[in-house]
Amino acid sequence: MTGTYFGIHNHTAMGSNNRFLDSINEVDEIIEAAYSKGLAGISLSDHQTLSSHVQAEKFLNTHQEKLGDFKVAYGDEIYLVERQAVEQARENKETLPFYHFVLTAKNEHGYHFLRQLTTQAWMDSFFMRGMRRLPTYWDWLEANLPAYRGDIIASTACLGSQLSQIILNSSKQQARQLVDRLSQLFGLENLYFEIMPADTPDQVTVNKALIELSQETGIKYLISTDAHYVDLRDQQSHETFLKSENQARDVKGFYSYAYLFSKEELNDYLPEDVIEIGTKNSLELLEQIETYSLKHIQEIPATRLPHFRQVDKNKLDIKLADYPAISYFFESNEIADQYFLRLLIDAMKEKQQSFDQKHLQRIDAELNAIKVVSEYLGAPLSQYFLTMRKLLQIVWDTGSLVGPGRGSVGCFYTAYLLDITQIDPIKYELPYWRFLSAERADDLPDVDTDTEGAKRGDIIEAFKNYFGNDHVLNFCTFNTQASASTVLTACRGLEVDLRESRNLINLLPKERMVAWPIKDSLYGNKDKGRRPAQDFIAAVEKVPHLKETMLQIEGSVRGISQHASGVLITNEPYTEHNAMMKTQSGLEVTQYDADDSAYQGGLKYDILTLNALDRIHEAMRLLLRDQKIEWQGDLKSTYDKYFAVDRLEMDVPEMFDMLFDGEIINAFEFSSMTGRRTLLKMNARTFDQLVAANALMRLTVAEGEQPIDRYLRYRDDLSEWDTDMEKYGLNTDEITLMKQHLQKFYGVCYSQETLMALTMDPQITGFTLVEANRLRKSIAKKNQELYEQEKKHFYEKGQNLGTSEALLNYVWDSCAEPAKYYSFNLAHGTTYTLVLMVEMNIAYRFGAVYWKTACLSVNSGIYGDVFTGADYAKVSRAIGQMPGVVVNPDINRSDYGFLPDSERGRILFGLYPIVGIGKDDAQNIIDNRPYDSVEDFLTKTEMTPKKTVTLVKAGCFDSLNENRRKVMEDLVRAVTPQKKKLTTVQVPKIAADIPAKYQGQVELVLFRNKITGRNKVPMNEQIKQQFFDRYEQAYSAEAPDGWTANDGKLSIDVKQFDKWYNKQIKGLKAWLKTEEAVSIEARQNMREFWKENCVGNEASWEMEALSFYVKKHELEYTTIPELYHAVDFNSLGDEPTAIGWTSGKGQARPQYQRNVIAGTVIDKDPRKNIIFLLTKTGIVNVRVGKYNYRKYDKRTKESQSWFERGTKLLVVGYRRNGDYYASATKSKYKAPLMKIKGYGQKAWVKEK
Repeated sequence: MTGTYFGIHNHTAMGSNNRFLDSINEVDEIIEAAYSKGLAGISLSDHQTLSSHVQAEKFLNTHQEKLGDFKVAYGDEIYLVERQAVEQARENKETLPFYHFVLTAKNEHGYHFLRQLTTQAWMDSFFMRGMRRLPTYWDWLEANLPAYRGDIIASTACLGSQLSQIILNSSKQQARQLVDRLSQLFGLENLYFEIMPADTPDQVTVNKALIELSQETGIKYLISTDAHYVDLRDQQSHETFLKSENQARDVKGFYSYAYLFSKEELNDYLPEDVIEIGTKNSLELLEQIETYSLKHIQEIPATRLPHFRQVDKNKLDIKLADYPAISYFFESNEIADQYFLRLLIDAMKEKQQSFDQKHLQRIDAELNAIKVVSEYLGAPLSQYFLTMRKLLQIVWDTGSLVGPGRGSVGCFYTAYLLDITQIDPIKYELPYWRFLSAERADDLPDVDTDTEGAKRGDIIEAFKNYFGNDHVLNFCTFNTQASASTVLTACRGLEVDLRESRNLINLLPKERMVAWPIKDSLYGNKDKGRRPAQDFIAAVEKVPHLKETMLQIEGSVRGISQHASGVLITNEPYTEHNAMMKTQSGLEVTQYDADDSAYQGGLKYDILTLNALDRIHEAMRLLLRDQKIEWQGDLKSTYDKYFAVDRLEMDVPEMFDMLFDGEIINAFEFSSMTGRRTLLKMNARTFDQLVAANALMRLTVAEGEQPIDRYLRYRDDLSEWDTDMEKYGLNTDEITLMKQHLQKFYGVCYSQETLMALTMDPQITGFTLVEANRLRKSIAKKNQELYEQEKKHFYEKGQNLGTSEALLNYVWDSCAEPAKYYSFNLAHGTTYTLVLMVEMNIAYRFGAVYWKTACLSVNSGIYGDVFTGADYAKVSRAIGQMPGVVVNPDINRSDYGFLPDSERGRILFGLYPIVGIGKDDAQNIIDNRPYDSVEDFLTKTEMTPKKTVTLVKAGCFDSLNENRRKVMEDLVRAVTPQKKKLTTVQVPKIAADIPAKYQGQVELVLFRNKITGRNKVPMNEQIKQQFFDRYEQAYSAEAPDGWTANDGKLSIDVKQFDKWYNKQIKGLKAWLKTEEAVSIEARQNMREFWKENCVGNEASWEMEALSFYVKKHELEYTTIPELYHAVDFNSLGDEPTAIGWTSGKGQARPQYQRNVIAGTVIDKDPRKNIIFLLTKTGIVNVRVGKYNYRKYDKRTKESQSWFERGTKLLVVGYRRNGDYYASATKSKYKAPLMKIKGYGQKAWVKEK
């Protein structure tokens, strides 16, 4: 074995940053660094996690030729503590040291122990002083380690270990006692002391003591570096990264030497003989560590199968000789295969499917694929489908809807028969091989399914109840530093102002709404045609060490979270091939991500969430509430009765009219600007056209005609397609061939399956299914290198077959290239369009008000048993799409959420979505009904004045008194405390309203407040002059020695002054006890309360409380829009009016007429540089542009962003393609945006 020494103690960002920031080492980086520095191997020993280990093994496998016999061991740095000490500290709320200790697996059996140990630590974890603590208790270790003695190496870690702390703070005898305890537990031959290179007094002391202990006990010592960063030059970046989380953290003291040393670098801190012994011992230890693999074949979790009657083949009219795969399943000895077949046959009958050649051939083909994959796995794949079927039954039983299908599983007919999906792929001509095929036996299927977001927690708990707690885990994801978060983190660590950090983020270039990597922003990227961003570079260079830090930490792990959908289910306890940790919120997740878990044999079930299902379920709840539909005993039966695919209206013109008229708000997949624009552009008025629209809006090309435009051109005139193919040089036969594949898609390849079918055609490239799937993946994964490889293979194989270059170019340019960024598979597009059809059916068959109410309820975060934070921006945008439909909440009628009024076609606003009103407030209001006045309401609910103000602003009391301003006045009067009498304390507040005859006394009170009391101010010339001009003569007459003036400095004897003062203000004091004085003070209190809480008009009140306007837009109270000649956006043509030409970038451009529109900001999208403006006639998407977005969204100490919700704006610009483009170029206005400040006729305009 070559190499200078073995480093047993090293950390990675992936493994050690899950609770707090600790390391900046990437897995591949530290391995390469250790190899380049001459080490023979390292161990990755992160803090109570094993997350980095599979990544290390993968890296070793792919770099074996370079790394040779370099070895990576797998360890775990634990926190070893006494259980009793922890319990006592927690009970007494005392601090407690959590001692570091390192365990390293010698072999696979030892690694199994680490999985159990670290899982147990996370199970026992708790929060102490804001941090999750992960104890490994001595008693647990002593009880469980004996079964693994000899499989685990123990080492004493850093200064944070118990042994180090005893050496520093206690006696040698105690140190020996601890060493004896460790020796008995692990064995002398498996216990090592860690000597670390540093010249701090504590480390020098510990090193010396450990060497002596080694000589006394025979326990060997190692040289270890506890590496948290790779090299000394990375020290400041590491410090900045850690300080971004906590500026007060002592980073230098703890981490100054925590980097990976070469053997030569050790000489600066350790004696030569110590280095030689320690490194030699480490190499001897490395020899003991076996080479083993974490890789394991994937295992299919099994379900408990019921007793069933096997299918009697003699009772079926099927000629089994024609269907070998079906025959195989009849003869299979696997109980899962037999049950699978039983379910298929029963489902064929229940779903009234024909046992004809078409259906049986399809089943036979799919069963053959299942058979081949089963043989590859050595286990029945049918069990996978049975498990998925059971999971979905559990989902339904928890009270969640299940989507009709997601992804390629919609292509599989047997999945439809088992109720895994809800569409018949034979009817929709979906090829089974897109999901699973015999040719791809090593490519396990991945069934994705959609459920309700609100039920996610219940679903996971139900899975645990069925399979067992230690058999089910959510997958984890590692949160990494993207470009924007890299800027923020580095700036925080360097103490850069937050506003400046955000401005730096705004300077990052973006592509398809995604910020460029920091490296590309700084240095450009020739391969992607990116030039360095000079504005960003200039701003970065103003901050010392910012550039270096960002480049170092970009992409680093900085925490963990729960995977959006992935669930691990295992036959054995998951610690056989995985381990558990917890997110910050306490959710149990895997310690390895989905890919690394699959590497170790874990099978991922994707249980995704879809808000559309929450909305559909809420609509069903409302329909059941109003008895529009009937409960069928369970959720699935009820859903199937009314909304199963075969129960849906699919082609009613009036239903499509509702979609195009905007009655179907939150229309699934078409609610975005792009979706809505695509819908209108295509005029998609059939199910097939909606499927096409769903796919086409995702296809794009960098230059030239977009696929959707080409589709529409061909749809209008198919001869245009012929012309284009002829221009490409295709001959008659080639044109006929393309029509065979693309005729029904109007000449445009918009699905993955169609592209695969084209490449598998022997007259084009004759790809095998494996090759076609590899091409599909190269496109779907957005891997440019792989994409270019597959492109080269495509042309080579086509040319070998004799395919013309013209045909190859046509297929690649028109079919493969547009799918480069994103394309749907046909099954996914079909099933997702069916979700939209359910939404349309609800609105058409039962009334749009039910669908709209359901959408508002889900958007507001209150529906069924769900109470989450309301998304006011979404609520506002949704209501803005249906003006006049939503009415003010009612204090006596409103529920928590929105309620439909089907007779009037209106929606009653709920209590919970009111800004600032919580669940308990809403319950309080409901419980104490009815109310006949605001005073009655205050008495019964004891609601705080400010919350009651919000309710009045929302219009909750309009049914009691339609004069909302009068209600507000009554409220202010009711909540304003009125004193029985006043004192001079209140004089400053009401000074201006006190009768004139007391004015001199008032001024005396104000003067006294300057020289004494809590409002006293330092003596100055003004006070001095006032005293001598007005009070000195009278005061001195009564108190000759009541003041002094030494060196020109006035000093007044307050005691004597007060005696004189009280005589002077007797009249004022008497008046302060009168009703007149009390009334004046009360009115002043009311004015102050009003100014603080009630300024504005009814419209501005509604925007504050409801995030939208119910009756009148706020701008209807002012003439400013008219003064600026603001126009109705809807009156503008969809294309701007050209009024001349201007030149720019070497070419002539049309100059457009500028208009002004006025509205209120209700939301913004910083990724697209868009604000959403609520005008008098609806919502307008205003494209502000990158530069102006940065300018007007900028926050400073003096001003807020102009894009906060409720800001009123005038916007100069023009309309194009349904959007409004802000631009004041060559207009009479100086700026594209102007802010309207104030209210009503007192409003005024401010320019930036």
